[in-house]
Amino acid sequence: MFVDTNISPAWLKGISDYHHVAFLLAPQSLSVESFFDREDPEKQFILSQIQQAENPEKAMENYRECLAEVNSPAVYRAFESSGFFTLLRDGTRTIEETLAVLEEHFAL
Repeated sequence: MFVDTNISPAWLKGISDYHHVAFLLAPQSLSVESFFDREDPEKQFILSQIQQAENPEKAMENYRECLAEVNSPAVYRAFESSGFFTLLRDGTRTIEETLAVLEEHFAL
């Protein structure tokens, strides 16, 4: 299963199917500004590396620019039109409700 990934839809079509992929999308501003707000170990590791950079402010600016590109409207449109399941993180569902939607999609 692939969830919340930036792997290209074209590549995923070669190795998976609709019922094993879910793209979780959020508004670009949320993706960029709130990326480090969660306690995910991976995100916190990246944050610690940025903070250790020679110029942490410049490193953070660069990282946020990269996040903006990866979460651009064009990329979102590609995910939405890929034929795979997409779910918008729009604040209307709790984490538990989002999990229930994904469980249903994956037939768990």
